[in-house]
Amino acid sequence: MLINLRTFHFRDNNLETLPVEIGGLIALKHLDVSFNAMNGAWPQEIGCLDKLLSADFSHNHLESIPNSVGGMTSLTKLDNYSHLLKLFP
Repeated sequence: MLINLRTFHFRDNNLETLPVEIGGLIALKHLDVSFNAMNGAWPQEIGCLDKLLSADFSHNHLESIPNSVGGMTSLTKLDNYSHLLKLFP
């Protein structure tokens, strides 16, 4: 696994979901999965990313953000623009 990965840009790739293994990227600081085709919710494992500083989930079709987002204690920027959120913790 890419445990030392710090930046993950996967913008505009028709990505439908994030794998649960995303939680294993423990050194991740910047995540950009904007302009994809994700729907439903983020995986709960995203809360394991306690070093994450910025996350861009904009322009997808996400409906909820899991409670585990509370584990992202270093997060300073969250872009979740253009969604139909029904649930926010």
